[in-house]
Amino acid sequence: MAQCYKRLLLIFPPFTKPALLEFAPIGICQLAAYIRQQLPDTAIKILDYTNLHYSASNFTDILNDFQPDLIGVSVITLNAPGGYLVAKLSKQALPDVPVIFGGVHAINCSAECFANGADYISRGDGEPLLHEVMRDGFSPNVQGLIWRSGDNQIVYASQRPQTLDINTLPYPAYDLVDIRSYPRFPTWEIIGSRGCPYRCSFCTNHALWDGKIRFRTPHNIVDEIEFLHRTYGVTAIQFQDDTINVPLQRGIDICNEIVRRGLHESMTFAGSLRVNKRLVSQELFNKFRHAGFTYLGLGVESGSQRVLDTMRKDLTPSEVRAAVRMARGAGIKRVMGYLMIANWGEGIRDVMRTWWLVLTTNMETAFSVCAPFPGTEHRARMLRAGYISESSDWEQFNITSVTARTDKLSVRQIYVLYAMSIGLQLAAAMFRHGQTKRTLRKMWIHGRDLLRHRRIGGKDG
Repeated sequence: MAQCYKRLLLIFPPFTKPALLEFAPIGICQLAAYIRQQLPDTAIKILDYTNLHYSASNFTDILNDFQPDLIGVSVITLNAPGGYLVAKLSKQALPDVPVIFGGVHAINCSAECFANGADYISRGDGEPLLHEVMRDGFSPNVQGLIWRSGDNQIVYASQRPQTLDINTLPYPAYDLVDIRSYPRFPTWEIIGSRGCPYRCSFCTNHALWDGKIRFRTPHNIVDEIEFLHRTYGVTAIQFQDDTINVPLQRGIDICNEIVRRGLHESMTFAGSLRVNKRLVSQELFNKFRHAGFTYLGLGVESGSQRVLDTMRKDLTPSEVRAAVRMARGAGIKRVMGYLMIANWGEGIRDVMRTWWLVLTTNMETAFSVCAPFPGTEHRARMLRAGYISESSDWEQFNITSVTARTDKLSVRQIYVLYAMSIGLQLAAAMFRHGQTKRTLRKMWIHGRDLLRHRRIGGKDG
């Protein structure tokens, strides 16, 4: 039987406003590698508009020149307007070519995506789904596929079981992008797991993977690191996993494998971790230090226990303090606490408790505004309260703009508290951590949206 589709165009859409993405999107590069492995006669092209200049005329020229017979678009919330734009232009230039969307935003906003150029949506593991489609065509039997029926109803095929062994996946096809042209190179990203077992109320991960998680083995992860180092000259790795230490032994094993191969002598590493006491230990931080981890990001979110409980964080401020002490004791160069303003149920006193945690804990900080992303419990609460509508200005979901009021804080109060928080962040960086230049650059990048003072959504108080 002949292969149904043979010319695949994969697109990471442009942002219609500036956004801080500094690496190639792993997802579409992984898809390209898998399809190339399974269907080697397929012609594949990647357009990553985080790193390419976009214009409608140039994009149309590429469509006409490459002549794809299937177009895949990776949609996150912030680039959804760009995704709709390229889908509509694709339909104008090549009306008979199907367009399939993937990504958490497409899954949670299916009707909106179908109204803006998508013919199909992929849910779950995209690699085997896309392989089946390219080989045999679109069919209701393709697990994980979403489409519209003739009477405009959204139809869901049976859910694809999460049985794909991610250790068997080929490395992402970075040869299809200009890896050395990205702004952070020779730093690069890697992801060693898929999913998350936790249910934080502000996070979209649960909506995508139903609270399940799959791991690559430490050997498999470090194989890819070694490949990136030798093939492209990558000298620093940033783990994209939210939880490199879930479980704790996994973090230790990854460090041991890095050291065993001597990569700690020529490379540095960065990662994010949960700091629950069952997931951290002095041994773990010592291993991180020995393996060359110079940066660790901690998911702190708030210094208020009440707010932490509301967001289902399963964490206490005392656990944060203990983890920071262990990290500093191990000699980790940069220990960063990620914090948010405008969580549900958070009042001014709760924000002050967060500030107190910052002032009394020896960690750098990165403040953001809690955005009600589609598929999250936080968004559901905001919708029920009437503070936002189903249709939103997705360009504002950049974690520095205020999208709406909350049950405890008005839009104006959120802006003031956020401005004071980043002032505290800058002061701490200057006087306690010696990071003045880096922090000023980040403040300028993220502060531009704050100065716009644009509000979307519904009621304010």
